[in-house]
Amino acid sequence: MNLKDWLLNFLKSRSSFFGSDSSVEEKEDFIILKKESGVEFFFVKGLLDDSVRDRIAGCKDKLTVVVLNKKANVDWLVNNWDFLIRFPRLCFMFVNPDVSEKWAIFPKTHDLISERNSLRKGLLSLFESVPPA
Repeated sequence: MNLKDWLLNFLKSRSSFFGSDSSVEEKEDFIILKKESGVEFFFVKGLLDDSVRDRIAGCKDKLTVVVLNKKANVDWLVNNWDFLIRFPRLCFMFVNPDVSEKWAIFPKTHDLISERNSLRKGLLSLFESVPPA
């Protein structure tokens, strides 16, 4: 299953589980979840690169960047940490769609509660909790 299909199934399951009334719209490389409490944007990008920074900077709403659970994506996250922590509503979801497992992190929140000198080690521990994609 590809990453976008996995996300659409995940969102449908989450809405059913919580009994929330929501709608999903696909637009270019975004999936938009509209619910009573507001709008949430999902940007699907298998491998992170510098184009993601522009997408993040241009979004004022809650944004979840959905990526494959690959070490290269963890490295990108660490290397761009100072930029990412400026966005309190930003989340990264690392997924292995083949086994339907994930882990997620809000960089701003994580930065507030963890020690910077253990950032890479902590993120690698999270990465290892899900099989690599």
